[in-house]
Amino acid sequence: MTVFQYKAVRSDGQRLKGSIEAVNSTEAKRLLREQELIILALQESKKRKKNALTMSFEQQVIFVSQLAQLLEADVPLYESLEALEEQSEGESYQGLIFSLREQIRKGASFSAALSSYPETFSPLFRAIVVAGESVGHLDQALIRLSQLLSTERRSKQRLISAMLYPSILIILLIAVLAIMVFFVVPSLESLFEDKELPTLTNIVLSFTHFIKNNTWVLVIALFTFFIGSIFYLSRAEKREKILARLLHWPILGQYLLKSSLARFSRTLSSLLLGGTPLSSALEFAAQAISNKILEKEMVAASQQIIDGETFSSALRHSKHLPTLFSRMVTIGEETGRLGPILANLAGLYEEDSERMLDRAVSLIQPILLIIIGVVIGLMLFAILLPLANFGSQIEI
Repeated sequence: MTVFQYKAVRSDGQRLKGSIEAVNSTEAKRLLREQELIILALQESKKRKKNALTMSFEQQVIFVSQLAQLLEADVPLYESLEALEEQSEGESYQGLIFSLREQIRKGASFSAALSSYPETFSPLFRAIVVAGESVGHLDQALIRLSQLLSTERRSKQRLISAMLYPSILIILLIAVLAIMVFFVVPSLESLFEDKELPTLTNIVLSFTHFIKNNTWVLVIALFTFFIGSIFYLSRAEKREKILARLLHWPILGQYLLKSSLARFSRTLSSLLLGGTPLSSALEFAAQAISNKILEKEMVAASQQIIDGETFSSALRHSKHLPTLFSRMVTIGEETGRLGPILANLAGLYEEDSERMLDRAVSLIQPILLIIIGVVIGLMLFAILLPLANFGSQIEI
């Protein structure tokens, strides 16, 4: 399939431009004419297919939210996609919406149309749509999907915002050290020749000489360490070992565990409320955990449910899940309200993880400020101390 860029005019005179996917230009023209469009220009896109017909995560959030609102207002799916395509004129994902609309026009289901783009729409995305279609409530499924994607976006934005200030402080510390080592200390070093210097000054000068004389060695060493770390972490078993150790850390481990459980609970709740069977919902929800250790445990629990066990009994084999999670699942199964209870549990874990993130950031920031102050203060003191001694000797 090839992607073609087109410019066309509707019967009412409205001009359009976008992308369309077809075997050749003849089929592309036919598809456009079937839409009652007058073709002004048609040319093969210079972009590769996977880049031309894609939709970013942010765009998916907006797309699903708007589509859910249109369907909830009783606008048919085809007309809803048509409206969104017109609204997205000039956007990179307009061609993707056109392709989805064209497949719907030919009789395909929305989930089948989405499956044509597995690199864009995740298995979880498609599973929620399938569940909504199976019970005849696609609008409600998309509303839940919109809430799920919005929650994930907020979590990512919150994490990025929380790490922004500490990252700036670390960069500032490195920049100040570089200025001191390569500019400030060398410019004053000539004043210390043939002078007896305090121990602290000698240490700072030795440190400066070491950095300057071995700059490229240190750069190569850091680069090698970085590449080696990437290679080491590229192996799944090594990542799992590190993750298993991190889960036992006091603050970081609890944050990783609770944030993963929040995503899992929210996703599983959305799937169950949409009508997806528990065993299938567990497999899809496990992919949203972003934690291979918990993902394996949930996949194993899914298999045990297929073998006849209850969800709560399957969770007893887990080594990492907190007692509260198992108890709430048990209550949900006994009352037949597993979906709503998991949604409440997700909210609880989201609040806990956000609170832990705020607490960690509130601790990291003053620690970094203290480190910057101590490092800069020691280096300045080491430089100014012999200058002060020289001044007092001259006065005498």
